[in-house]
Amino acid sequence: MKITTSMLHRNFLRETNMNQVRIEELQLELATGKKVAKPSDDAFTTATILSLTDSKSRLEQYQRNIASAELYLERTDAVLADVNDLLVRAKELAAQGASETTNPTDRAAIAVEVDELRQQLVALANSSHNNKFIFSGTETETLPFTVGVGGAVTYNGNNDRVQVQVTDADFVESNIPGDTVFQSTVDIFQVFSDLSTELNADNTPGIAAQLAQLELSETQISEARTEIGAIMQRTQESDDRHASDEVSLASRISKEGDADLAESISELVQEETAVRATLAIFPRITQTNLLDFMA
Repeated sequence: MKITTSMLHRNFLRETNMNQVRIEELQLELATGKKVAKPSDDAFTTATILSLTDSKSRLEQYQRNIASAELYLERTDAVLADVNDLLVRAKELAAQGASETTNPTDRAAIAVEVDELRQQLVALANSSHNNKFIFSGTETETLPFTVGVGGAVTYNGNNDRVQVQVTDADFVESNIPGDTVFQSTVDIFQVFSDLSTELNADNTPGIAAQLAQLELSETQISEARTEIGAIMQRTQESDDRHASDEVSLASRISKEGDADLAESISELVQEETAVRATLAIFPRITQTNLLDFMA
C-alpha cells in the first residue's frame, strides 16, 4: 500500500499529540509530586491509594486513642501511688499508736493526723484528668465519692469501665471503678475511720487490728496498680505495632502515588526530544513524498 502525504500527516499529528499529552502528564507529576492527579487517570491505583490511606487513618486514630488512654492510666497510677504513700504513713501512725509506750494524749493527737489523712484520701479518690473523674466508672462527670453525715463515704459512680479501641478488633479498659479500688475487699475509708476511733478510745488491740487492715488496704491498692500496669503494657505493645505498620503504610502509599522525580525528568527530556525530532524531520519526509508523487 502506498503511503500518502495525508497518511503521514495524520500519523504525525497522532504521535505528536500523544507526546504532548505525555509531556503534560509528566509536567504535572513534577509540579505535584504525584503520579495520579485525578481518579480517572488510573482508577486501580487510585483505589489502592484510598484503601491504604484509610488504613493509615485508622491507625492514626488508634494511636490517638492509645495516647489518651495512657495519659488517663498514668494519672490513675500517680494517684494510687499517692494513696499508697498515705497508707504507709497511716501504718506508721498505727504502729506508734499500738505501742504500749504511747499514752492516751499522744494517741488522740495521732487520731487527728489520721483524720487529716482520711480527708486527703477522699480528695485523691475524687481526682480527675481533663475534667473527667478517673474513679467514677463510665460516669466520668459524677463526683465518685461523697462524705455523708457521720463521715460515711458513699460511692456515686458505676461499675462499668471506659473502653478504648486500640485495633480494629481490640479494646482496652482505661480505668478501674472507684469502689473496686477503695471499697472492695477492704473499705479503706472505713479503715481510717476505725483507726481514728480506736486511737481516741485508747484501745490498743483495736489499733493493732486496724494496722492489719491497713496492710490489706496496701495489697488492694497494689493489685489495682498491677492491673493498671498490665493495661499500659497492652497499649504500649499495640502502639509499637501501629508505629511499625504506619511506616509500612506510608511507604506503600508513597510507592503507589508519589512520582519518581528523577525518572519523570528523564522521561520528560526524552519526550520533548522526540517531539523536537519529529517536528524537525516531518517537513523533509513530506517533501520527499511529494517529489516522489510528482516523479
